[in-house]
Amino acid sequence: MVYSIEQIKNSIAYCGLVCAFCSTGKSGKCIGCREKSGGCSIKVCAQSKKINGCWECNEFPCDNEMFKSKRVKVFVQCAKDEGVHKLAGYLKKNYDDGVQYNKDDGEEGDYDVLDNEEQILLLLKNKS
Repeated sequence: MVYSIEQIKNSIAYCGLVCAFCSTGKSGKCIGCREKSGGCSIKVCAQSKKINGCWECNEFPCDNEMFKSKRVKVFVQCAKDEGVHKLAGYLKKNYDDGVQYNKDDGEEGDYDVLDNEEQILLLLKNKS
């Protein structure tokens, strides 16, 4: 599948997950939290604060379970520091270069198997 930066940007969930690349999303079993009613505590929190995502929150990183994921934390911090469009650009370049967000079988992707946030950021910014 070919993705534009705009498609990737628009698929980034409130928490920083990238729905376009998720194996559940690609299979059509999930349409992402921005496309449906209801949702997780992060969506509810972001909507109550009238923000587009955790990257716009002064309380990031909070103690939400989602931020135990180093990948998610790095992606949100990147969006906070450089903007969501820039994050989407990094993700697109990596996707086009074969870096896998997660494997088609649902296994952890290339970002998830790294040891620390610094390594994830280096991979994200194509500096690994």
